[in-house]
Amino acid sequence: MRDTTSKRLVEAAKAALISSGLKERTTKRQANNGTTSWLCNVTGYEYAEYPSGYVRRINIGPSFKHLGPNVYQINPRVKTVNTLPAEWIYHKGRFRFVKELVEESHEHEMIRDQHSRLLYILAFSQRKKDLHFKKQVSKEKAKKLYNELSK
Repeated sequence: MRDTTSKRLVEAAKAALISSGLKERTTKRQANNGTTSWLCNVTGYEYAEYPSGYVRRINIGPSFKHLGPNVYQINPRVKTVNTLPAEWIYHKGRFRFVKELVEESHEHEMIRDQHSRLLYILAFSQRKKDLHFKKQVSKEKAKKLYNELSK
């Protein structure tokens, strides 16, 4: 991909983040490293994307300040299966049969392009905002119901 195309895609993704209500909070040090950071005022989360392909969510809300920031990796996860075949081995003077071993694990998938990371942050933050609003609506409904029942 050409540099000019990549830059335009990054600018478009940044504009989408700003229009969705996220604010850029990138420090000079982060900018020098190629990292960008975005704050969501609704949920209190900060999202950061790194040139290595990582995307992380940082809790910095008022309830977390005494603990310091909690950083969670939010990259998509991919299930991997490693299989070791069955075999005969010689161990401690005897032949022994070792059964087939199947290991399942989950690995984080790195997102290579910056515009893709920014769009991933956009989609993730929208899901979190939706959950936040659903919780608020259900709390308000519960308060209304409680007030009606207590009368």
